[in-house]
Amino acid sequence: MLFLLASAANAATYTVCAVNCDYPFLNQGLASAVNGDVYVLMEDYQLGAQIDITASVTIRGATVDTVPRNNRLNGR
Repeated sequence: MLFLLASAANAATYTVCAVNCDYPFLNQGLASAVNGDVYVLMEDYQLGAQIDITASVTIRGATVDTVPRNNRLNGR
């Protein structure tokens, strides 16, 4: 139980796209995923090679409302 709480505390939101994102390929982000991570797929995202999901994560498409404040798409 303690391990799960520690992992959730380190969860973060990451963007996936070809340029200026946290990861250029989704599989690279998922390789180090922890429970609670969120991966936002931008318009030009790529899956990469084989996708292995080993943590409880959320993967979603980007809209203005789901893009983190400091991302290049919403200009904030």
